[in-house]
Amino acid sequence: MKQIADPGGNPGVFELGRIADGLWLSRNWAKPASTWLPHGELVFRSRK
Repeated sequence: MKQIADPGGNPGVFELGRIADGLWLSRNWAKPASTWLPHGELVFRSRK
């Protein structure tokens, strides 16, 4: 997929989460120095 950038040009990725009220979708930083929590999961999908 093409990189997602905010108005300032900062790269980002979609983030899907689950809380008591249900699922939510947001955007999070994706800079080279960004870190992810150890309990987080990444999902990849290959093209057909």
